[in-house]
Amino acid sequence: PWELFSRMRETDMVFLDISRELRARHLVGDYAQYGQGELRTCVLKIEKRLGGDRTREALEAIDQEDYYQTAMITLHYYDKAYMYSLEKNHEHYQVLSSLDVDPVHNAELLILYEKERGF
Repeated sequence: PWELFSRMRETDMVFLDISRELRARHLVGDYAQYGQGELRTCVLKIEKRLGGDRTREALEAIDQEDYYQTAMITLHYYDKAYMYSLEKNHEHYQVLSSLDVDPVHNAELLILYEKERGF
């Protein structure tokens, strides 16, 4: 609904900052099981945004079964797109760093953060 979307854009946002390296390792665990063909198809879908060199590097990494490098290359694109959207759509946002990709740990971290802010 428009009202919910509008309120989400007006409220303060918390950006959970987790290192690209840690997220890449996590993504390998999630996506390497899909195999080279499916991963190549996914990379080719974002080829225009990745650019020729990065696409070629990602495809070579897939061919070499270097899924960590593939994740690092694609995260560069996704991080850039996400930050652009965040800065465009949210005037105010707080950065909260985490050393973990575990959703339960990060939920607890966010709850603690909000309690410290008085929410």
